[in-house]
Parts: sequence; C-alpha cells; structure tokens
Amino acid sequence: MHHLQQDQSNLSRTPPPRSTYTNYYPESGIRNDNSYMKRGGGGGGVGSYTINYFKKPFGCPKCGRCFTVKGNMTRHLKYECGQAPRFQCPYCEFRSKQTSNVKSHIRTKHADKTAYVLDLQYEN
Repeated sequence: MHHLQQDQSNLSRTPPPRSTYTNYYPESGIRNDNSYMKRGGGGGGVGSYTINYFKKPFGCPKCGRCFTVKGNMTRHLKYECGQAPRFQCPYCEFRSKQTSNVKSHIRTKHADKTAYVLDLQYEN
C-alpha cells in the first residue's frame, strides 16, 4: 500500500507567482486588480487564496460587474443587467434572474414540493 501514497509535502494552496501567468485576453481590459476575495476566513491559512490569484477580465459595459468567462458576461448583459428578476418561486415571493437559483431555492426551502419556475415575463 505504501507505493500508492503520494508525497504531499510539496502540495500547497498558495498560487504560483503572478509573473508565471500569461494574459491570453490583453484586449479584454481588466478593470482593476480586485478579483475573488479570499476563500474561507482569510488570514492566509489553509483554504485561502491571494487576492490576485483569479482575474475577472470581462467587465459589463453597463454596470461594471466583472466575469471570468466571456459567455457569462454576455448572458448577464443580455438578460440580467438592469432587468427586474424574471423568474419566481411558485410557492413564495422569492424571485431571481436565473431559473437555476429559483430551483435551488425550492429544493432547500420547499423540499416537499415539485421544483418548477414561474416566468413572469410571459404571464399576463
């Protein structure tokens, strides 16, 4: 069994130095150096990352919210930015801009009920 164990002494949650990263999207216009906040409680312990480890290079031109994936920014801009929440829980007043958030809400808050979503845009 000893041969199956890995040497984990060199494994670390500390990211490599920033100088080792290549910006594959230089035209994306990174808005600022703020990115994901530290995971966990911070303090630099296990489960925390430095603030510059992850970048969000795709910024919404309307509100400035930044995304790591261009498709997420496009979805936000097309369906969410400046819009009222469109989807509602059929069992309470909870609303969200994404159906997945409403379904997750139903599974946790209304566990005994069927998870479906009301689309407020098409109701009259």
